[in-house]
Amino acid sequence: MKKFIYIILILLFSGLINAQKHDMNFEHISVEQGLSNGTVYSIAQDKKGFMWFGTPDGLNKFDGYDFIVYKNDPLNPLSISNNNAGNIFIDKSGIIWIGTWGGGLNKFDPETEQ
Repeated sequence: MKKFIYIILILLFSGLINAQKHDMNFEHISVEQGLSNGTVYSIAQDKKGFMWFGTPDGLNKFDGYDFIVYKNDPLNPLSISNNNAGNIFIDKSGIIWIGTWGGGLNKFDPETEQ
């Protein structure tokens, strides 16, 4: 009986060890590629695959090639309330919620870009 338990444990642990091997590739993105600031407070990915970065200098949308930076426009009440974009949360309907320092919580609809 002990042999059987040892065999089961060995099979389980050998499967777990093999299952944890991952080959990961990382691409470093910086201001040279268009990120508005080298400090990133938060990152989220939406259902279309776009990456969103909250920085001290705006909300950044990355499509894998280029950035679009959303910043406060004092003449546009629908723009982000403060460039210091902190926490990002994407809800199940695709709305992006951005917590800012000094501007409160912002709701961004990526379909209308407002």
